[in-house]
Amino acid sequence: MRNTFKILPVLTGDVSGAASALFELGGMTVIHDPSGCNSTYNTHDETRWYSNDSLIYITGLNDVDAITGNDEKFINSTIEAAQELNPKFISLTNSPIPFLNGTDFEGICKIISGRTGITTFHVDTNATGDYISGASKAFEAYVKAFADSKPVRSSDQIRVAVIGATPLDLANPESVKSVASFLADYGFEPVYCLGMDAGLDSDPQDKLTDVDVNLVISSAGIRAAMFMEEKFNIPYVAGFPAEGMKDTLAGAVNEAYKSGDSVFAYANVDRSSSDRYIVGEPVVASSIAAGIKRKYDIDIDVIAVTTEGLVPVTEVDVYSCTEDTITLTLKDAKTVIADPLYKYVSPADAKFIRLPHLAMSGRLYLKDVPDLCKFDL
Repeated sequence: MRNTFKILPVLTGDVSGAASALFELGGMTVIHDPSGCNSTYNTHDETRWYSNDSLIYITGLNDVDAITGNDEKFINSTIEAAQELNPKFISLTNSPIPFLNGTDFEGICKIISGRTGITTFHVDTNATGDYISGASKAFEAYVKAFADSKPVRSSDQIRVAVIGATPLDLANPESVKSVASFLADYGFEPVYCLGMDAGLDSDPQDKLTDVDVNLVISSAGIRAAMFMEEKFNIPYVAGFPAEGMKDTLAGAVNEAYKSGDSVFAYANVDRSSSDRYIVGEPVVASSIAAGIKRKYDIDIDVIAVTTEGLVPVTEVDVYSCTEDTITLTLKDAKTVIADPLYKYVSPADAKFIRLPHLAMSGRLYLKDVPDLCKFDL
């Protein structure tokens, strides 16, 4: 049967992606779902759950509420919690049951916002998409809710914001801190990091457009960056400062600032088809492949495991998000760089380089996740 996962797990789901994207931004995330599911979305998929304060709640949806459409219970419980906790915003996400029932989340958002005076928005999840889908919708909804007019320039440096950072792609917190260090090392002014603490301003709500270029470090940030480009003429650069890629990425940021045009930095590195593969999220995996090409003149093909985020890959790369297609693509591979679980669908004689990915293997290999800015062959 096609699209059946017999060996590999599926990627983390969209509800977890949305909760992860908004985790550190000071808001309250309410997931309309049965009781007990919060454990899945957080203790399984969220590395910050035990060490950081959070405001992520489950509504405790039951059969009667689902069948009768008892939205008032959902609304009143959310308002009661918001009045006690005073969050900066309220985000509502949904599981398959309210999705299938056609719950009017936009209407509920208006009611809650009107009664509390707190900005409330809906992240359109349904637990059938992957984590990039949920995170990208969450970042976009957040930016749409709070981005204001572009301010007058106030710095001699190029001001850069980082968008798309979640532990699901950057489970080692040093990775996102290294991204901020990269910007400072190349003479840019890092303004904020949307998604995770990078040692920068952790409260970007009032300065979302106080930037010259957005650096999109995972496909989760593409939707938000595209919105800011369309509405505020802020260009974006998609790319990650992997080993060998830093000069290219810095050059792309400078070019985007001068031209006003957005660019996928890794597309500036020509690669030829090979029997070596890296499997993972498109922006990070493509940047690592481009960096290895720059540093060692070794070609590596990318297998992008998500088609969400509108992130292009070059003609030598593929989107492959099912176990069957990934296995088929890897059948003649001589080298595979991927999460350890992909070893079970890789050729037995292939050289396998472990690159753990939280969204694939969860906490199994969490201690082995490297600083991706320093990952090397």
